Amino acid sequence: MTIKLMQPASDPPASAPNLTAVYDSKPKEEITSVSQVQPGLVSMLSSFVKTPEQKAKIINAGPCLGNAGLRAGFSAGSLHFFVGGAPLNSGSVVEHLTTYKDKLLWTSPAFTGTMSSCLQSA
Repeated sequence: MTIKLMQPASDPPASAPNLTAVYDSKPKEEITSVSQVQPGLVSMLSSFVKTPEQKAKIINAGPCLGNAGLRAGFSAGSLHFFVGGAPLNSGSVVEHLTTYKDKLLWTSPAFTGTMSSCLQSA
């Protein structure tokens, strides 16, 4: 008689975030306008949505979200990351910000409150 040991069910592999920029972000270019930040930030945030309604809300909130991202005080490196609009699809934006200060800023009550207000107003 042969006894087969049951293999534990393995968790599905975690998908790796897609860090490929959708939009061109020239590293030497200074980010100074909402129109530079908005498309990429909307693209990035839209990659996490589950419904067309959620995507429409992010698109409608785009100008406010872009303004919030630009005016918050993020480093040039993180602003360029926003401009690129990488379709992360998994993980979180904060994991890819370039400085510890930026990570704290992204998760701060002031910034998350502003982002939430943008979405609620859309």
